[in-house]
Amino acid sequence: MPPTQLPLLMLLQTPATSFLNCFCSKISGIRQIIIAPMDPPCVYPPSRPTSSFTLFNPVSLSSLLQMNASFCPLDILSPHFLKQVFTTICPFIPNILNSYLSSGTVPRYFKDALVHPFLKKPGLNSTDFNHFRHISKLPILAKVLEKIVANQLLAFMNQNSLFESFQSALDLTIAQKPFCSK
Repeated sequence: MPPTQLPLLMLLQTPATSFLNCFCSKISGIRQIIIAPMDPPCVYPPSRPTSSFTLFNPVSLSSLLQMNASFCPLDILSPHFLKQVFTTICPFIPNILNSYLSSGTVPRYFKDALVHPFLKKPGLNSTDFNHFRHISKLPILAKVLEKIVANQLLAFMNQNSLFESFQSALDLTIAQKPFCSK
């Protein structure tokens, strides 16, 4: 496509900056919808909670080995190196993750992500940034911790029948594959 046919925004900025601006405007729009006043809330009589979630269960090495997580360019250790030293460092990983679960905090490093735009469907206009889905790539330990938290919360919610009977927006079957299978 000749440069004259590109949107003016793309001619004035780099594609990365244009993607960033489009992504930020989408987030701003979503925040405005979430914050905007909606219909008056339905008021239900207060009920006593029948259960409460107080602590996460400690993570074991065997549960970690059953998980699968892909690597990200943000990872400090390369996948090749990590696989070579996995048997040596593996016993320490549950301790690290358990310290995060017990303290309720995670390092700033876990909150960083690389965002990659992917075209939603083949054949869509690639110069229209609204046709892209933004995929966040997190460090491997952040993904593993996220799976641990999600699995424990889902198990708690299932055990205590806390899901709506017509639940449809959340896939309750989180697949777990080996964390270090290759």
